[in-house]
Amino acid sequence: SLPSMIMIKELRKNVPFAMDDFDFVAAVQTDPIVWVVKDDSPFKSAADVVKAAKTKVLNVAGDGPQSNVQLQHLLAEKDGGFKTNFVPFNGSGKALTALMGGKVDLCASTLSAADKQLANGLRILVVFSDQKVGNIPTAAEAFGKPIAPVGAAIRGICAPKGLPADAKAKLEAGIKKICEDPEFLAEAKKMKLDIGFKGSKETQAIVNQTSKLVAENKELF
Repeated sequence: SLPSMIMIKELRKNVPFAMDDFDFVAAVQTDPIVWVVKDDSPFKSAADVVKAAKTKVLNVAGDGPQSNVQLQHLLAEKDGGFKTNFVPFNGSGKALTALMGGKVDLCASTLSAADKQLANGLRILVVFSDQKVGNIPTAAEAFGKPIAPVGAAIRGICAPKGLPADAKAKLEAGIKKICEDPEFLAEAKKMKLDIGFKGSKETQAIVNQTSKLVAENKELF
């Protein structure tokens, strides 16, 4: 899962692996970060959150500390020119529960986790993605300028470095076939997971770009 494995390497000492230790076979799913509020929240847009945060302290729940969710929120703060009090939880589920219980003003969450709870009185204000997701405003639309989707969870398959080329090709083809299987796609849809296959070359390019973004923004912690 990116950028999590990159962040572990960048932010912690004596980590016994490097990104060059792996052959990246395929990516299968991208899960962007979103801002979520309760239905009855006074915040009707991301702009409302930014405006309020400049006059009072807002408590924001999210997976953390030092998570991909927090990294995306910190970048939003930096680019949006505001600050909040980030309250870390052990997973997006618990952070969303705190929001539903009225313990915080806002929750930063993965899209898949938030989607599962929308029927429980929640709504999404913005998705930190370059790609449109339904009718949810993108970061560029909500903030009036692009914000790099550095926190988006990109999930896939890797192997130890030196995987034989024929083995990599066979694995890549097999994973692609799974990602196109109607039964698999139907189950993924039930779980609110957006499946999108990317092969080894494109996945390696994503790893390189994500590594660059994490290195550029890790000081935000």
